[in-house]
Amino acid sequence: EAVCGSDPLDATDTALDSDGDGFPDCADIPALDVTVECDGNGNMTELNDWLASNGGAFVMNSCSDVVWTNNFTGLSDLCGETGSATVTFIASNQCGDVSTTTATFTIQDTTAPDFVENLPQDLSIPFGEAVPEAPVLTAFDACGEAVVNFSESAVDGSCQLVRTWIAVDACGNETSHVQRITMEDNEPPVFTNTDIAQEIFATCDAIPSIPQLEAIDDNGPVSISFEEEEISGTCDFRSSLRRRWTATDVCGNQTVHEQIIQLACRAEVFNAISTRNSGDNGYLRIEGLDCYGSNRLEVYNRSGVKVYETENYGDRGNVFDGKSTGTLTIGGDELPTGTYFYVLEYVFEGNGSAPRIIQDVGYIYLSR
Repeated sequence: EAVCGSDPLDATDTALDSDGDGFPDCADIPALDVTVECDGNGNMTELNDWLASNGGAFVMNSCSDVVWTNNFTGLSDLCGETGSATVTFIASNQCGDVSTTTATFTIQDTTAPDFVENLPQDLSIPFGEAVPEAPVLTAFDACGEAVVNFSESAVDGSCQLVRTWIAVDACGNETSHVQRITMEDNEPPVFTNTDIAQEIFATCDAIPSIPQLEAIDDNGPVSISFEEEEISGTCDFRSSLRRRWTATDVCGNQTVHEQIIQLACRAEVFNAISTRNSGDNGYLRIEGLDCYGSNRLEVYNRSGVKVYETENYGDRGNVFDGKSTGTLTIGGDELPTGTYFYVLEYVFEGNGSAPRIIQDVGYIYLSR
């Protein structure tokens, strides 16, 4: 046992003070912080064991004169039935030597509450049938009161009702449950004016306006969206437009109506000819005829007399260069300077549709 001296331990006690702090080694055991999960009963057994272990339980017989005390008075509330206490442990011997150490005991709650009742499951009901009442759910939490919050919302475009229950305890731990109620509707909306042709023909300079389609549905309003897409053709003077209307009901069922417009851009006629020029201006240049089938060109003078006609214009040098092919031309085949009138016809053949004849008319000025 320690012998009282004046320093505070005299030479007789030195062997008991290996770290030279002036206090017996057995009093230098540090206190340990402890965190435990809430048991709903204050965790008294764990608390008392902790208070006891940080003190006399570790005192050896050779230091039996050491007395342990602490200043524990209670736990400060954190949430629910949890809490914490920071305790100072004091060791003293008969010589008046004192040593202190501190530690914290914490009761935490990381466990989410549990619902008490049977949880409602997902279900499907026929559209228009009454939706069942939402049940009231409660929850249990071992460490305090749990509150259940309820919300309900409709999912746009799905005919689905989503119900959510969230149980929250005093420490913010949560448990949630979701129920989805689906109103069954498998019937798509119906267009009321689908007499609009699915495929039509148009020239590029006379594209028809976009018609307005309407649709109905037995279970509510219908929204209609429209989109138009241009599709390139096999050459620059031919293409198509795809128009698409999509009718969508409140449950997301859709009906689609499409229309294809076969587009033919008119051939480009360069209506000035100069026989003094052997280049492109030395004949009637027409671009775009290679995008179509057969064609026919007729040229008339100011008196209405046909002075030139041919089929498959532009094929293998078959062009109008100011020379007449008409039998009624006076003064040979060299036509005089002047203004002439032309009629150009060419055939458009669509994808499976009947051939269509496009006719262009205009004036040509011939210069010699």
